[in-house]
Amino acid sequence: MIGRFVCVVAGLALVACSPEVSDLSSDASKSGEGLAKPAGNEAGQIRLSGESISVTGPAGTTLAFGSPREAVDAELTRVLGPTEGRSSNDECGAGPMEFSNFPGGLSVNFQDGKLVGWLVDAADGMIETDKGLAVNVAKGAAEGNYNLTMVTDSTLGDEFYTEEGVGGFFEGEARGGLKNLHSGISGFSV
Repeated sequence: MIGRFVCVVAGLALVACSPEVSDLSSDASKSGEGLAKPAGNEAGQIRLSGESISVTGPAGTTLAFGSPREAVDAELTRVLGPTEGRSSNDECGAGPMEFSNFPGGLSVNFQDGKLVGWLVDAADGMIETDKGLAVNVAKGAAEGNYNLTMVTDSTLGDEFYTEEGVGGFFEGEARGGLKNLHSGISGFSV
């Protein structure tokens, strides 16, 4: 129930909250010094849930909502490579937010230095939910993994939520594929 409440709050914040581009990255992460992307999936794969981001593999870990930004960014950098940018938006409906964007289309959302949500909008085979749902899968496959609740009065498109706190948008009836997945407080606009 808490996850659904957070998703409702996130839905209200969607329209007003897209990150302003302001680079907060350190010089080291801008240049990628010392941060080599691992070959293959030796460092693990990303598994998303309604309350966390998990990394599989020998050094796997779970980054629950509320985890400190430094730990989240460091672990995701180990698996996905250096951030593609950091930004912030002081005018989100849910309050000021900061974002870290990673290769593979994963954006992680922070408030007060703590993980509060995630968004994935690309399909690269390394990022999916803990139930195997990934961007670009067909609507039928998504329904096989989750009990989807469609938001019938959404002004944002073919929007859905699940009991597990994962939400997303389909491209539309013609294409039927998942456009993105998100959970928690998401600062994005569609």
